Amino acid sequence: MAKKIIAKSKSDFIKAIKENMAKEINLTVEQAKIAYETFVQILKETIAAENKIILNGFGTFKKRSLKARKGVNPKTGQKIQIKASKTVSFKAAGGFKKAL
Repeated sequence: MAKKIIAKSKSDFIKAIKENMAKEINLTVEQAKIAYETFVQILKETIAAENKIILNGFGTFKKRSLKARKGVNPKTGQKIQIKASKTVSFKAAGGFKKAL
């Protein structure tokens, strides 16, 4: 089993990819960075085109539309209108939740 590594940043995640795959293939940090960036790009493009992506055993990323709404500027207390926007939500798979 691969060594547990806590990845708190992009660079930590890239190091984790490299170290966990080192036994399987001889992977450089640069190749691990390319793998990470490719994965992120695939997520972005798939969610933009298909509205969601399901990664079995991990979870589902889904594009959501947020309606325009009223809000309050916390600094001034002034009421403001917040424009409609899009965001991405994540729902963890059952197996992933159990691992937590």
